[in-house]
Amino acid sequence: MSFIKFKFKACNNVRGFIFLYLLFLQHLMVIHKFLKYQCLLFLILFLSCNRVSVKPTNNKATDSITYYISKSQRERLPKNIRIKFLNKAFQKYNSSNSDSLKLLSSLVQQAISIQDSGLFFRASKLLKYNASKNRDTFYLADANWSYGDYYFETEKFDSAYFHYKRAQKYFDKTGNVYYSARILNKMANVKSYNGDYTGSEVLYFKAIPIFENFKKNNSLFITYNNLSMVYRSLGEYDKALLYIKKAQQYLKKIEDNNFYHEGVLNNLGLIYNKQNNYSKALFYFDKALQTDSLRYKSPKLYARLLDNKAYTGFLKGDTTNVLKELYEAFQIREKNQNELGVLISNKHLSDYYLFNKDTVSAIVYAKKAKALATKTNNGENILYSLLQLSKLEPQNTNAYLTDYIRINDSIEKHQRLIRNKFTRIDFETEKYIAKTQKLSKQNFWYLTMLGVLLFFILLSYYLSKQYIKNRKLIFEREQEKTNKKIYSLLVEQQTKLKEGQIQERQRLSEELHDGILGDLFGVRMGLDFLKVSSDEITKQQFSNFIRRLQDIEKEIRNVSHKLSSNVLDEHQDFSNILIELFNKNEKYFVIDYQIDKSIPWDNIKDETKIHLYRIFQEIINNIIKHANATDVAIVINLKEENIAILVLDNGIGFSIKKKSKGIGLKNIFSRVKKVNGSINILSNKKNGTKITILVPIKNNMEL
Repeated sequence: MSFIKFKFKACNNVRGFIFLYLLFLQHLMVIHKFLKYQCLLFLILFLSCNRVSVKPTNNKATDSITYYISKSQRERLPKNIRIKFLNKAFQKYNSSNSDSLKLLSSLVQQAISIQDSGLFFRASKLLKYNASKNRDTFYLADANWSYGDYYFETEKFDSAYFHYKRAQKYFDKTGNVYYSARILNKMANVKSYNGDYTGSEVLYFKAIPIFENFKKNNSLFITYNNLSMVYRSLGEYDKALLYIKKAQQYLKKIEDNNFYHEGVLNNLGLIYNKQNNYSKALFYFDKALQTDSLRYKSPKLYARLLDNKAYTGFLKGDTTNVLKELYEAFQIREKNQNELGVLISNKHLSDYYLFNKDTVSAIVYAKKAKALATKTNNGENILYSLLQLSKLEPQNTNAYLTDYIRINDSIEKHQRLIRNKFTRIDFETEKYIAKTQKLSKQNFWYLTMLGVLLFFILLSYYLSKQYIKNRKLIFEREQEKTNKKIYSLLVEQQTKLKEGQIQERQRLSEELHDGILGDLFGVRMGLDFLKVSSDEITKQQFSNFIRRLQDIEKEIRNVSHKLSSNVLDEHQDFSNILIELFNKNEKYFVIDYQIDKSIPWDNIKDETKIHLYRIFQEIINNIIKHANATDVAIVINLKEENIAILVLDNGIGFSIKKKSKGIGLKNIFSRVKKVNGSINILSNKKNGTKITILVPIKNNMEL
């Protein structure tokens, strides 16, 4: 788990005395994630300038709030005391009817720092409400940023990425390019944590030119450091060393109060470890561990360095103090509830005992590693555990290897993404072009004449080739015109056919409604005026016939309405119909939608589009009625010949384990089945809902 530090420093002159109050600085460091068959991916999320600064005021209520916030920051105090101070600050904020969004933002971020989730949700909800009420886009972005940080801390990466994306949109809307770039870094970290190294690489390279433009050395150091770890994860160690050296250049320009230097040394050690240069790796680990205050001020980094050092020594064959150091790192990680760190320690201890032929201990730690990897859904470490156990328990080798193959296949499918290699090339070549432009001025005329000469040579060659191909091209153009005419006639015929169908349905509707329905109504009214003077049975039968006529009128009216209604306009693009539906419901919550323009809606059956429309209607109605959500994200993409639908909301969620489902859910499942699709719903109470639907295009195309 990671942590956030906030430092406040302020002064205010009251009656001749100087009191220290508030200056808000944000530092966000995340120490987390894993490498393939390695201990940990150390990502640093510190960015150079503050999100929010709170200035001292002369308002007594505000001063008391900042006082309690500063009290809650004292790390030497017990956590429960710090939480009490921060809750006191929030109570003061509410009772004073303060409308300071800066102050409320600092409360939210401090709640993340001391891991008080209850206060975080109360304060962040109020921040979002007040920002919306005041139409303050900056603090709407800030609120989503805080939500992203919170969900990132709790490893709910879908929600974290969702809120980071919203924050970036708000920052883009306000023209705040620098903060938008910082959010790009955070989104890149989320992708890197989930194994999408290429995706994170692209985002880092988008952020770097912005940081360079603003001369943000701190942000540039962090970004290059993270890039080095991405390339280390991809096995491109030369590039990893190149970018970590760039990071060190920027590190020299900033004040290091957060053990950046030791973190870089750890990363260098890991790179050389992966290159099997164990002596050099140990040199960097030992150098970082020489910092006296590291053990007490950053125990997680200390435990990581100690574990890396011990395991590297083990790989080198020098087992002196290896077991002692592995256990010490393990105990520190357990004390700090660092699940991923404990997982890595279990792996290394299992390897150590396997090497020393203590099979019983090796099995114990391998199973602990497997349990933690399964709990945290850490695919690569699950694979390690299965492989390790297959060696340690020969009687279960087949079962473990079967699971290994199955899980490995699923991981490979998940990570089989198209890598955008041109992003890095464009980034590196932009600087090259900038340099060469300066040098090219002295040779401008020479190059111009050479270019003109080359142009005429190429033009002559082109004209000669064009002359040869000219007659063939003329024929092809004529043929293309003919094909277009044939196609236009077919489209016109199809359009007229559809128009005729609609007109015929309208005519039948009018005939039923104005003709037959009118006649039936007249007959029934006439019968109503008849006085039946017979026995009670006859009168009762007469009344039944009247009621039956009314039922028939109602059925005819329903048929008429169904014939005249047409949910999907034949001439309207289906994407626009969905957008209209989403926009119509924006009064209930914020809807962030994305529809892939490459989906061939015109070739998909109208019946399928109606089912999809009804599915979205039902999902939105369920969110309105039951979820109490404030934000909804809808993504419709074309994925491997399927229409892939993703709906996320931040509502209260529900238990999907209940046997009895509402009629709304049943209708959704029924419609998905009718279009030969598949649906998956993930939801937990208070954690929102995620709905995934796949609809195969092949089975739903117009014949």
